[in-house]
Amino acid sequence: VMARKISLWLVVCMLPLATIAQNKLSELKRQVIATETGPERLELLDDIIFEYLRNSTLDSAKVYIGKMEQEAQRKGDSLWFAQVYLNKARIGFFYSDFENLEKSANQALAIYKSNNETEGIAHVYFLKGAVHLVRNNIKEGLALLFDAEPHLEGEDKIAIMTKIADGYVLINELDKGMDYYNRAFKLSNDLDNTSYLGDIYNGVAAVHDCNGEPEKAIDAMNNALAEVRKRGNTRDLVICYHNIGQAYKKMRRMEETMLNFEKAIDLFPLLTDPYVKGMLLTEYSKVAFDMGLVEKAEESLDAAKEAFISIGATERMGSVLGARASIEHSKSNFIKSLKLIDESMHYNGDNDITYLALNNYHLRSHIYELIGKPSEALAAFKDYERVKDSLKERATAKKTEVLMAKFEVAEYQQELSAKDQELALLEQKKQTSNYRNVLLGVVSVGLVFFIRRQRWTNRIKRQALEAEKELMAMKERQLHTEVQYKNNEITDFALQINERNQLLDSFNERIRDIKRGASSETRSRLSELQLFIANQIELNKEKVSLNSKIEETKESFNYKLKQTSARLSPKEVQVATYLRLNLPSKQIAMQMGIAEQSVNNYRRSIRKKFDITKDVNLADFLRSF
Repeated sequence: VMARKISLWLVVCMLPLATIAQNKLSELKRQVIATETGPERLELLDDIIFEYLRNSTLDSAKVYIGKMEQEAQRKGDSLWFAQVYLNKARIGFFYSDFENLEKSANQALAIYKSNNETEGIAHVYFLKGAVHLVRNNIKEGLALLFDAEPHLEGEDKIAIMTKIADGYVLINELDKGMDYYNRAFKLSNDLDNTSYLGDIYNGVAAVHDCNGEPEKAIDAMNNALAEVRKRGNTRDLVICYHNIGQAYKKMRRMEETMLNFEKAIDLFPLLTDPYVKGMLLTEYSKVAFDMGLVEKAEESLDAAKEAFISIGATERMGSVLGARASIEHSKSNFIKSLKLIDESMHYNGDNDITYLALNNYHLRSHIYELIGKPSEALAAFKDYERVKDSLKERATAKKTEVLMAKFEVAEYQQELSAKDQELALLEQKKQTSNYRNVLLGVVSVGLVFFIRRQRWTNRIKRQALEAEKELMAMKERQLHTEVQYKNNEITDFALQINERNQLLDSFNERIRDIKRGASSETRSRLSELQLFIANQIELNKEKVSLNSKIEETKESFNYKLKQTSARLSPKEVQVATYLRLNLPSKQIAMQMGIAEQSVNNYRRSIRKKFDITKDVNLADFLRSF
C-alpha cells in the first residue's frame, strides 16, 4: 500500500513538469502567430513539431506538419517541402511505417542534395541510419550515421553520438559503445542540455548488463528514470519502471520487480498507449504467478487481454493465453489448460518457432504424462525438441550475423580511413601543383619540395601497408574466434545430448512399469516405443561422436594431441576428447559402450604418458591445449 502511495505521489509530481512543457509549446505557438513569414516561421513550426515528437504526441505533431505543408505550398519553397517530408518520415519512424518513411526520406534527400544542403542531408542520413539499426542492418545503419555525424552540431550531435553508441552495443563492441556514450554525456554537460541524458543512461545500463554488472545497470536505469521524470513523459516513465523491474527479475529479486511494475501500473491513468499497458501487465502477471499470487496474475492477464483487443493486437493474445494455461495447470485443471494451450498456439500457427511455443509444447507434454497418455506426451516432447533445436540454430545464426556485422563495420572504418588518406594525398598534390606554378623558376626550392613530397608519399604508403597488416590481423583474430566458438558449441551440444538421453532413459523406465500391468496389445505397442527410444539414444550417441571430431586444423584439439610426444592410442584420444568436453567417467563409458573401470584405466594411462601428478586435474590439463 505504501509503495502505491509513493507511486501516486510521483504522478502528482509529474504534473508541474508536464505544465512546463506545455508552457514552452504555448510560447512557441504565440511566436508562430506573431511571425507571419520567413525562415523564422519555418524554424518555429519545426520546433513545435519536435516538441510534440519528443513527448510522443503524434496527432498534434501531424497537425503542425500539415500547417508547415500549407506554408510550403503558399511560398513555393522547395526547402520547406524538404522539411515537411523529413518530419513525415519521423512520424513514420514512431509508427514503424518503414515503407512510407523511406519514401518521404528519399523525397527530402533529393531536395537537400539538389540545393547542396549538407545539414539537411545529414538529418536524413541520421533518420535512415536509425531505421537500419531498428531493422538490424547494423553495417548500413552505422555507415549512414558516420557520414552524418561531422555535419551535425549541438543537440543533434548529442543525439547522433548516442545512436552510434547504440549501434556499437548491438554488435557487442561495448568499449566503443561506452566511449560514444561518454562523449555524448560530456557534450550534454558542455551545452547544458539534458534532452538525451535518459537515452544515454539507458545505453550505459545496457553495456553494464552485457558485462554482467546488474547493480551498475540498475544504477544507470535509475539515473535514466530521474531524467525521464524531469521531462514528464508518461510513456517513457512507464518503460523505465518496466526496465528496472526486468533487471531485478534477472537477479531473482522478485519483491523489487513487483514494486517497480506496480509503480508503472499506477501511471496507467496518464498513459494513452494500450500496447505498452498490455505488455507490462503480461509481464507483471508472470511475476505474480511465480510468487504464488495467482488471483493477482489472473486479474492482470484479463486487463492485458482487454488492452490488446482494444487495438486489435491479436498477435499478443498467444502470450496471454499461454500464461493462463500455466495458471490452470497449477490448479490441476489439466483439460482446461490443454484447451488454452491449443488456443494460444492457434494465434501463432503450428510452425511458430518462439519461446512461447517452446513453453507450450513442454507444458502439453507434462500434462499428457500426468493424465496417463504417453503417446501424446512423447509427440508433444518431440515438438518441444524440434522448437528447441530451431531456437538454438537461430541463436547461432544470430551470433554469426553479429560477428559478420562487427567485421563489416571495422572494414568500413578501414575504408573511411583509406579514403581520408587518399583525400589528404590529393589535397597535397593540389598544393604541390600550386607551389610548382609559383616556384617554377626556382630549381633549388623545387628540389626541396620534391624531396618532401616523396617523403610524404612514402609515409602514406607505409601507413596504408600498416592498415592492411592490421586488417589481416583482424581477419586472423576473427577466424580464431570462430574456431573457439565452434569448440564451445560442441561442448554445449554434447551436454544437451546427454541430458536428452537421460530423459529418454527415464521414459524407458516408466514404460517398463506400465507394461507390467498392460494388455498384450498395449505391451506390443509399448515395446515398439521402447525400440524407438533405444534408436534415438544410439542416434544421439552418434551425433556426439560426429560432432566431437573437430576439423583437423592447427587450432583443433586432436591436431595438438598428435603433435605431443605422448603417443596416445585411438581409444585414449577418444577418452581425452570426452574429458575435455567435461563428461564424467560414467557418461564416457555409456558413450563408448565400455565399462566404467576401462575408462578409469584409460585415464591413468593418459596421466602416465603425459607425466601428470595426482594434484593436477586431468580435464583442466586437456583443456589447456
